[in-house]
Amino acid sequence: MAEINLLGNDTIDPASITAKSLRLVSSLLFAVLLLMLLSYGYFSFSSWGNGNKIEDVQKKTSAATQEVAQNPQRLEVVTRQGQIQEVNSLLSKHLYWSYLLPELSRVTLSSAGYTRITADDKGKLDLTVAVPTYQDLEKYLQVFNLPEYHQNFSNVRITSISRTSVNEQLAIQAQIRLDFDPKFLRDKGR
Repeated sequence: MAEINLLGNDTIDPASITAKSLRLVSSLLFAVLLLMLLSYGYFSFSSWGNGNKIEDVQKKTSAATQEVAQNPQRLEVVTRQGQIQEVNSLLSKHLYWSYLLPELSRVTLSSAGYTRITADDKGKLDLTVAVPTYQDLEKYLQVFNLPEYHQNFSNVRITSISRTSVNEQLAIQAQIRLDFDPKFLRDKGR
């Protein structure tokens, strides 16, 4: 009977495997080296090109700076620019007290009158108000509790009450201190 050899007679030569492996590794190393050289060349060229562009921009900037420095109207422009900045700074801090008076008149009863109004930019308002009767004073104070007025005026308190003569008539005079939102004094147009 014939012998069946399933493994075959082909044997793998370890020297050929080593040679093939060395060729593969050397090919990979050569490819990596070639890639590194190409990358180095590209980045060197790009760096040189960018350096030239930077020099060109610096030269143009220097020329423009010299041109501006030699302009006879330069000092006037710089002065006007400083003045505009100063005006803008002042306007941003400016308080418009004229916004307070119409709002205060909206909350004032027709029978009440002011003899003194003092306010500061922190939101404190001192009023001296004269009304004919204590009931009118109570009505005057209750107006500040209404929601449409309470958003602008708050923390209303009476510091003193006295009887006085206003236009030859007896009246109740009250010193009232209250708070208002300081943002209310800022320019509403902005």
